[in-house]
Amino acid sequence: MLKYLILLFLILSFMAALVTGITIAPDYLYRYTIEGNFPTQWYSINNFNPNLLKPTRYPFSFGDNYSAENLWREFHIKDAIVPMPYRHPQFKVVPIIKRTNNSDSFEMGFEFLGAENRLVSEVHFLPNIVFSFRPKGQKIFDLPILKAVVANKQSSTIWSDLFSRKISYDKLDYDEMLYNLYLIDLRKRILPQNYISYGHVGEQEIGIVRLTPKNKDYNAELIMIMRQNIIYSYFLLTKVDDPEAQEVRDRFLKKVRFQAGSESIGRIYYDEFKLLPIYRKIDQEGMIYLFAALSNWDKKKEILRELIFYLEKAGSRTQLKPLYHFANQVYGSTFSSLKEILSDDPELQLKSRIEQEDAQRIEDAKIEKLNDEIVIKKPLEDPDSLSEKLKQAKEMRRKRIKKID
Repeated sequence: MLKYLILLFLILSFMAALVTGITIAPDYLYRYTIEGNFPTQWYSINNFNPNLLKPTRYPFSFGDNYSAENLWREFHIKDAIVPMPYRHPQFKVVPIIKRTNNSDSFEMGFEFLGAENRLVSEVHFLPNIVFSFRPKGQKIFDLPILKAVVANKQSSTIWSDLFSRKISYDKLDYDEMLYNLYLIDLRKRILPQNYISYGHVGEQEIGIVRLTPKNKDYNAELIMIMRQNIIYSYFLLTKVDDPEAQEVRDRFLKKVRFQAGSESIGRIYYDEFKLLPIYRKIDQEGMIYLFAALSNWDKKKEILRELIFYLEKAGSRTQLKPLYHFANQVYGSTFSSLKEILSDDPELQLKSRIEQEDAQRIEDAKIEKLNDEIVIKKPLEDPDSLSEKLKQAKEMRRKRIKKID
């Protein structure tokens, strides 16, 4: 009972100080509150983590011995402009594309493979979030004085403080106390449950959140950037103590920026792809051009079909695998142009065989229809017309035999 009487006194003292400005020193209540020791109806943080008070500043420096710049190029993928090793002999780039819970949107990204298809790094671009910095969710946030404290801060300042400001126990004025309580609550709302640490990258206004990885051989990070109250983010997986992985990470942290994609950008990439010689179309370079076009243009079905067509010409099984699955999931077809699909997945193999048989039946029906027309119209046709149709039927049969072979 004594504990609750003390707590009630502290709360009333704190509230009186806020409302009247009388200095009744609610320092004890403030300290207990930011440590998560005294949850009340006014303010509480469930599952309090001391790291909420202590951001980390991650040092950053771009290596001098990284690969030549002409092996990399920036590509606009969805709303992100990212560096890609489009002509790099040490990296194999594998596209990631999956349907999200929202059937109208897709998750996109890349795997970066090294020698022997070893996973070096992986990136996923996450949905954009329109974020409001308005205080909410705590009863204490209804107080006009706290609303005024937050309203006097620029959103860019709050974003910077979110990843850099350490919450101290020092003697503070009421405005600073309230602002700190607001920041703790904001961190609790933004940071994922499985975070290890968080902070700024070097001197950049980039928020980075270290996550608990599924595999101890990799570091998992959530990278967050805010522009005009929109949070842009991507997930980055990096192999530990791997120079190639470190180069991918450093290039992304240094060069990724965000800008809304558009159909015109998709058209540009598609037109540039068309100008490539065939050996570059079927290579990793051509794949990245088409993937960038697909990410910005509504003609996803047509571009996906073309993307699969050229990768099949190159025999790129690893890069085809996610595209086959996505095409089958969204469009009900693998879009394979081969007699035997380049996949070991039994479901996709069966799907491809069914598609081939359906296509063959359609072709047979066309030939049969053309033969029927020749027979029916023979008395009325002139010799030249009849000869032309016979040639068409023979040509279709020849193509069919060649395809079967």
